[in-house]
Amino acid sequence: MIDVGRLAAGVLAADRTAIGRAITLGLLEAGVDVAAVDKEAGWLAELAAQAAAQSLPGAIHTTTADLSRAQAL
Repeated sequence: MIDVGRLAAGVLAADRTAIGRAITLGLLEAGVDVAAVDKEAGWLAELAAQAAAQSLPGAIHTTTADLSRAQAL
């Protein structure tokens, strides 16, 4: 369990690694709403499906963007 104190929302620029997935799911498990951003829509869909299957208390919002490009910001 991640100790998030008073954190109510988080933004994660996901990197499709086990660490990115674990951080996202840990925040959701702790009841934090997460905005997950990645350039691969399929990976974000898998992450959102996994979170939904686990009925985690936090909400996940996904956005597809390549944050390595200035135009995405």
